[in-house]
Amino acid sequence: MKYINKKLACLLLSLGMLAGCASEPIEPAPPATTAKPGSADMLEPDLPEFMPYPMAENYKKSGNVNYEKYDKAVSSWYAQQEKLQSRSQPYQDPLHQFAERMSGQLLNVSGDQNAVYSPLNIYIALSMLCETTDGNTRSQIMDLLGAEDITVLRDAVSALWEANYNTGDAVTSILSNSLWLDERLAYRPELRQRLADDYHASSYIGDLDSDTGINAFRNWLDHATGGLLKDQAGGISPTEYAVMILASAIYHFGKSTTPDRPDQTWVNCLNLFVAGYTV
Repeated sequence: MKYINKKLACLLLSLGMLAGCASEPIEPAPPATTAKPGSADMLEPDLPEFMPYPMAENYKKSGNVNYEKYDKAVSSWYAQQEKLQSRSQPYQDPLHQFAERMSGQLLNVSGDQNAVYSPLNIYIALSMLCETTDGNTRSQIMDLLGAEDITVLRDAVSALWEANYNTGDAVTSILSNSLWLDERLAYRPELRQRLADDYHASSYIGDLDSDTGINAFRNWLDHATGGLLKDQAGGISPTEYAVMILASAIYHFGKSTTPDRPDQTWVNCLNLFVAGYTV
């Protein structure tokens, strides 16, 4: 049996360094259609089914767009977004304050590179870390996040995540998070379901140092980034003696929604920013 370091080794992966976009428009496979890691030890969340942003081409009749119906569909989408944004409103100030406190510290490690990071993904990852801790450690993390208690924090993460979630041909925006646990330790059975329900996060239990565990981890990263970072993800392995890993990724894709500007397609390509720490 492998030696387990008494200290908890955590690897927090946040995909947030700007890599630049391809000169030619490309349409990578979004996480919703990319093959997921096939493992009985992986618990996946049930993602919500929201109305996607309408595409004008889906409202064509006799070669012309029926803009009356299209505009009505767009209005329905904005009404949906207004409800989601309204639900997240009470939690936006704490998130902004957290971002102001953390941005300088996180971006200072980038050296002379043009760094970009997601305050929301870091916020969600640290919130997930709260669920795995207790006592003074949990209190310190919650103070950093500006959260009153764990129940409020769960509501905040759920509302903020859903307010930033979109799928469809026009725009795809998915915040993916996961917790990876070593099989040799005991965990609260409700932990993984809590992460799936309130954090929309995946979780995995297994031997993190094994080929199966490493491949599952790499496949998750590849899936969460729509296959855009296959080479980078293929070079990442859990650190030796790691017993818990938090991984966080962002996938964003958008293109023109009207037929008169079909060339206006863009992809936000994200590179890897890896921060390792031990607690």
